[in-house]
Amino acid sequence: MDQDKAQTPSNKVFKHGAVEIYWLKHDGFKIKAKEGVVYIDPYKLSGDQEKADILFISHDHFDHLDETSIKAVVKPETTIFCSDDCKAKISDLVDVDSVISLFPNDEYIFGHLKIVATFAYNIEKPFHPKEKQWLGFLLQIAETKIYFAGDTDHLKELESIECDIGLFPVSGIYVMDAQEAAGLANVIKPKVMSIPMHWGAIIDDQNRLVGSIDDAKKFCELCQGPSQILTPIS
Repeated sequence: MDQDKAQTPSNKVFKHGAVEIYWLKHDGFKIKAKEGVVYIDPYKLSGDQEKADILFISHDHFDHLDETSIKAVVKPETTIFCSDDCKAKISDLVDVDSVISLFPNDEYIFGHLKIVATFAYNIEKPFHPKEKQWLGFLLQIAETKIYFAGDTDHLKELESIECDIGLFPVSGIYVMDAQEAAGLANVIKPKVMSIPMHWGAIIDDQNRLVGSIDDAKKFCELCQGPSQILTPIS
């Protein structure tokens, strides 16, 4: 494997232009730019955390709508974007500036941030039904387009996405496996970097590790463009 193409877990931050991307573990990310601090699906965070200007929650599963993590990162001025079925629960959980529900294909401009909600569902698995209208996100921050796939399979609706950085689930079982995720990445062709997520954090109720470092490495091996495995900061 080309070590310049698929780096081993040694970096806690990926930087591109004015944007810094930190992997928190599982599907959780913190994105920092001069415009502010953005979190996506923070998981197993507690204590003193850098506060979010904007928080995205893709769907209501426990490992994405993690109540402890949400409480740890929000402040009264935080704006939260989420799938519609999360809105009431989050509104009851925290007192923040606003909680805004999104549906697939919604577009939203919030200050300097451009948001497109994308489809995220399973084709043959039962875990993420299309009718739930759960989400991925395409975010444009400081001229950088970041695609967060969410919990999804390789969908035709996603193949026209254009991004600089792609964040793809690789665990299999509940989402795409590494080969399927690399297949989607190779169609989308992120201009700068593809990063694997959804691995290494969850033991499911059948005592299975949901994604391993081997899945992340396989994803990188199969990606035709640049790829990188991040080390979680939490």
